[in-house]
Amino acid sequence: MRPVSSPRTGGRHRASRILRLVSVVAVASIALATAAGAREDPATMAAADEGVGHEAPGPWQGNWALTRDDPRLTTRASQALLRLAVIQSVGDATASVQWIADRAICPEPFDDPCEWIGAAGEVAGIVDAGGLYAVLPVAADPEDPFVLHLAADGSGLLFSRDGRIRYRIEHRREAP
Repeated sequence: MRPVSSPRTGGRHRASRILRLVSVVAVASIALATAAGAREDPATMAAADEGVGHEAPGPWQGNWALTRDDPRLTTRASQALLRLAVIQSVGDATASVQWIADRAICPEPFDDPCEWIGAAGEVAGIVDAGGLYAVLPVAADPEDPFVLHLAADGSGLLFSRDGRIRYRIEHRREAP
């Protein structure tokens, strides 16, 4: 498992940067939800390759499959964590992220399926040199959302704000 900080940057600097990003993403998510008025049904989520208009797509534009990196999960179906549809214009520091949770979102993958499977929504994400960040309100408790970080190298993290849940993840772009 990768450390959250490195010896060069120091744990406090990295942690405070992540908390600042989480705060910015949370505010942007609220603004997006207010502007949208309601969540779009995940079954009708438009392909992320559409809807940007005449602007060139950014590096995160597209549909993404996220899998949980857990040695107990040995099949692609059991590893399925989230599906994302990201809309981002080139040079834009924000992205629209539509998401839907799959089976590996549950803390104990071999127990009965949890209520988080099928949770879905649309949030604003933040894009910077470190990757894509988004706050996903997966659980019914708005005080404990999940924070998603995708790095350009195909790795990432999904963790609950209270720190009780932390998944290493892998992500790949899906064919259009």
